[in-house]
Amino acid sequence: MEKDNDYFYVLKCAEGRLYAGYRNDLEKRVMSENSGKGAKYRRGRGGVEVYYDECFGRKREGMEEEYGLKTWRGKKKDVYIEEMGIEKEGGDEEREKV
Repeated sequence: MEKDNDYFYVLKCAEGRLYAGYRNDLEKRVMSENSGKGAKYRRGRGGVEVYYDECFGRKREGMEEEYGLKTWRGKKKDVYIEEMGIEKEGGDEEREKV
């Protein structure tokens, strides 16, 4: 992964939830999450692994992808996650965490 690119990513958390975001250095993001120094929401929740990532040439594109996923509900989000090839655990409870 190149540090000069912007990534939209989905992380799978130790408790099985999915966490989406964008970052220009995905490896650094994963390391900070796994060391407990990542997002406030994630602190103390265990490690993460990259479940999906997509590289964009512009930050805005990655941000738009994250925003879309986080604002979609129900069927539309399920279809998108399925198209990304992500296996989602749980039901409606898991869907709302992305």
